[in-house]
Amino acid sequence: MSNSKDDQNKEKSVMNSNRSPPREASKLLSLDVTQEISGPENSSSPDFKIDKIDKNENVHHRNTIVLSGYSSRRVKYKKNEPSGGAVDIDADLVRNDRTLRDEDWFLEKIEKCKSSAFWPPRREYYFFIPPPNDVFIEVNEESEAILMTAQKKKLKKMKRAKKCVPGQMYRFGLSHPCADDVKYVNAFTVKTAKKNTLGCVYIPCPDNRPPRFTLLYSHPNGSDLSDHLVGVPSLIDIARFYRCEVYSYDYSGYGISGGFASEANLYADIRAVYEHITIEKHVDPSRLILLGYSIGSAATVELLRHHQNETNTKKAAGVILQAPPTSILRVIGGMVGRKKHLNKPTCCMDRFVTIDKIPEVEIPILVIHGKEDKTVPIEHGELICQKAVTTVPPEWVPEAAHDNIENCREVWKRIRRFVKV
Repeated sequence: MSNSKDDQNKEKSVMNSNRSPPREASKLLSLDVTQEISGPENSSSPDFKIDKIDKNENVHHRNTIVLSGYSSRRVKYKKNEPSGGAVDIDADLVRNDRTLRDEDWFLEKIEKCKSSAFWPPRREYYFFIPPPNDVFIEVNEESEAILMTAQKKKLKKMKRAKKCVPGQMYRFGLSHPCADDVKYVNAFTVKTAKKNTLGCVYIPCPDNRPPRFTLLYSHPNGSDLSDHLVGVPSLIDIARFYRCEVYSYDYSGYGISGGFASEANLYADIRAVYEHITIEKHVDPSRLILLGYSIGSAATVELLRHHQNETNTKKAAGVILQAPPTSILRVIGGMVGRKKHLNKPTCCMDRFVTIDKIPEVEIPILVIHGKEDKTVPIEHGELICQKAVTTVPPEWVPEAAHDNIENCREVWKRIRRFVKV
């Protein structure tokens, strides 16, 4: 080689000085120049520049790189073998590199949520057991906000459903330090056939009255339990308006529920909650109404189809589908301008194919859809009505879109008439 032995020893000593803990000369590591390079956060130079190596320059090592004004840690360290190949990654250096860990977490997260149907929001709630002599604090002034913050710091918060004790009832708290606890809500957990633990809530009938019926609510994809307990209308408002009891739950991967969001997990989730209501809580299915909103309608129809094929199984009283999509690919087709794809045969790659399952449901079905819905156009609701076996007159809500259909009084008045009949 063109380099002298002194130059080689000097280069090796520099490489060993940048490594912790030091390693023997036979285990020297080299930088893989094929990896992207970044630097520490406290770098004084804002400019990032990599000086290219002159091809005509004689270089001692094939992986030598030169950095100007920017040192690098985000690289892939590999051991050299006599053959010149590269083998295992240096686990210590990778483990201590926060950037790599963050990227691995990001890639793992998007891999688990491959389906475009799921967009879990950030968790904003927790379960807890109230302390003795616990009282609600209504935050209107700064002093009350300080008191609320201090009280929340003392609580043992359950931010993962798997940490909760099966059969134990909890209270529902909001993560914001000044937010009061949600009143009139009992929280609990159930375990699914997929081994995921779900966070669930139960709202009893107000004023300790006997409920007229039981409602099982399956929420849309971009929300969780906290949105439907503090929003308008909330599940508490619904229980008061209809004088009924309400059950709801978070899908796997949503809120504090374990696992990750997928079609198979979604179907296992609603089945576990349904069995909890009818078997453990002894609710007569003939007094149970199922309400599915958007992606929740796909879960509701799959549950009814599953029980429809079982013998000696009582049927639910009725089902309400709000803004139901016929299938995922049909929704995407509408977004890209395809208008004649709804009536075509289902593709083998399609998911949440409600349109093919709805003919198997024989209980009364009420479809509610907004005429201004751009996410899931009203044609989806109309097609489901055509395919349904036992349907009632639908409710097409004027000036209602996909996200605000629950804020229309026609919707709740129509549901009241449906339940009475």
